[in-house]
Amino acid sequence: MPVVVVIRLRAGSSEIVASARQLLAALQARPGFLRGSVAQSVEEDSDLALVARFAELGSWRRALGAADVKLVVTPPARAAAESVGTYEVLDDAGPGPDPISLRRSPNRPEPDR
Repeated sequence: MPVVVVIRLRAGSSEIVASARQLLAALQARPGFLRGSVAQSVEEDSDLALVARFAELGSWRRALGAADVKLVVTPPARAAAESVGTYEVLDDAGPGPDPISLRRSPNRPEPDR
């Protein structure tokens, strides 16, 4: 199952933005990386989010343990005022008409088709 990783940062300086971009580039080079973004809050300029999507949990864990990623993860990690979360993708949607269900949650009813 694909996973989405969300790292919320409090920027405070342009160096943190640059570090977040370096981290995204390092993650991008890892096997299993699907896509990622560095985003800035529209309400608060100092709030950033790094969002990365990996093919499965193992590829995210291996990416995080890679030496090149460890070298660039330290400055953003120090700026992490909020949290880091890893989420398994249950449904996925694109520009098409219906979301694609990747896994059924026991607490979620089947969609009407």
